[in-house]
Amino acid sequence: MINCLFDANAAVKYYFPTEDPHKLVKYLVESPKVISNITTVQITEVLSMFYKFHRKKIITSDSELTMYVDTFLKDIAPNDPKFNRYDFVEEHIKDLEVYKVISETCPPADRRETEYLPECGGVVKKLKNVANTADALMLIIMREIHLITDKNCYLITSDSHVKKIAEKLGLKFIDPNTTPLATVPFDVDRRAFKRKNHNLGAICKYRNSADTLMSTSTINICEGGACVRSTGKVIEPKSRVSIYLYDFSDKTNREEQHAEVIYSDKDKMRVKFIEPIVINRLINN
Repeated sequence: MINCLFDANAAVKYYFPTEDPHKLVKYLVESPKVISNITTVQITEVLSMFYKFHRKKIITSDSELTMYVDTFLKDIAPNDPKFNRYDFVEEHIKDLEVYKVISETCPPADRRETEYLPECGGVVKKLKNVANTADALMLIIMREIHLITDKNCYLITSDSHVKKIAEKLGLKFIDPNTTPLATVPFDVDRRAFKRKNHNLGAICKYRNSADTLMSTSTINICEGGACVRSTGKVIEPKSRVSIYLYDFSDKTNREEQHAEVIYSDKDKMRVKFIEPIVINRLINN
């Protein structure tokens, strides 16, 4: 699993997945190879951006604003979050190297921020101070993730000043605005999982429910997800389910996998696993 830390501008793209940079963020968040993280400070920034979009009529109604806010709060809740909350603690204050690099990078005269303002008829630029508090906290936490994962992580950001600082600190990053989906790094690309036509038993239930949705079998499966035969039921996409997989030659060896429904019709259902699985454990040779 690869840890990714999203800045606020990247995280908010997940909720407006219409343009290519937004689709890349959605792809990363929903990849079973990625653990998506966001700092508590960035959470406040995302919420502020929703209200800013509402003020600028990008979000056009109060009910639409409530929908975005409620969805985001659900996505950062402790139970099956899309974004894991990463808290700032006292130890982070002592990472003095980050402050030093920030102070030496991007003097104020070179710092500009691009913003789309519909009432101004397009894009305007305004001066911005050297990396703000939220940037500093995010970079400090990214340094910690970088160290504890042995560099097995990425910062997801399009901010040029943050990228410059990250580069000087030796941190890897992905810029959603300049990285085509076809060129995402291999270690976060869920398409790297190869599907195999293993016929395994599959008992599907809603999460936290004893009721069986269907008792069926897999059409194909990979470490990141599976396609199972449907018994005529159509399950709502994004539903969280539990799937108990087993080899037909040993029905007692069942492994529960937590999954999210990607697609469903009367013939088949595609799911992605919340965490990649080890297929060989399920197959009796």
